[in-house]
Amino acid sequence: MNFDKLCEAKNRLPGNLNLSNRFFKNWRDYSLFITLCIDNNKISKSISNPIIATYFSEIQETLDGLYLLSKKFSVTNMLPLVRKLFEMYVQCAYILQDDTNNKAIVFEAKVIKDCYDVQKSNDLIKLKDLNSDDKAQIECYYNKMIENNLNNLKKFTNNQWHNKIMVNINANHYWSWYKLYNYILLEKEIKPRNYKFTLKDLCKIIDISIISSDKDAILKIYEKIYGALSQEIHGVAVRKKLVTFNEYNVLNSFRYPEQITFLMQTVNICLWHLHLELINFYNINIPKNKQNYKDFILSQRKLIAKVDKAENLLNKKRAPK
Repeated sequence: MNFDKLCEAKNRLPGNLNLSNRFFKNWRDYSLFITLCIDNNKISKSISNPIIATYFSEIQETLDGLYLLSKKFSVTNMLPLVRKLFEMYVQCAYILQDDTNNKAIVFEAKVIKDCYDVQKSNDLIKLKDLNSDDKAQIECYYNKMIENNLNNLKKFTNNQWHNKIMVNINANHYWSWYKLYNYILLEKEIKPRNYKFTLKDLCKIIDISIISSDKDAILKIYEKIYGALSQEIHGVAVRKKLVTFNEYNVLNSFRYPEQITFLMQTVNICLWHLHLELINFYNINIPKNKQNYKDFILSQRKLIAKVDKAENLLNKKRAPK
């Protein structure tokens, strides 16, 4: 059986749907351009830059994946990447929002702690037949390595903040860095097991006023997309593949570009905000020979509008083969 014959026939797809491919390519390439601008900036020498660069690099690779999948209209496989991009956007935007240096230090401290904890756990599993004294030595070795590496972060912050990190770093191994950061900020004591702070809570405090007057814009995006994308990722939305037509159950074609506009809109609002924050944070001046950011966003929105129109046209014409 030929898989391609089970895919939506390309001659049934309105031509403007191909613009989704250009949309993701544009964002990927513009992100690379902003990266080059950041690399030449003095602020890039700070502790926060490697963290921001890590997020931004991962976002670019995610955009490349979306670009490649959109060429084949493999929308189902694009959904997990859009959710990943949204989560990375929220965290990176939060770092840039305020107190950037201290957030970056907590991020780095959490990475150090988690990496050595994983290595320690793996060694203890491999050497499970060791006596208790030898196991204690392994524990001591890794704990010392963690302490030494965390102490290296002192030069990037004040003693008070560093001490708070050292006191709270063991709160819970499974916490995200941003949960640990907000726990450190608490003025009142609360037991770690009673402390709740999720991605949704983080969305509530993302300031998007630079592009929107709606202070709850990111929370609304979260509530609109996160549950839906989670259902797709965890495989509980498969029933939608089955549709009824003329009293018969029919499976959707593979590579059917349903929801492509929805994904483009989600990516656009996130990257529109994030890139503007980066441009302001690093004081980036767009060269005159490069399309300015306002015009770039306008051109991306025009692509979304054309794809949306094409997708609506496709849905109206849709019928089983």
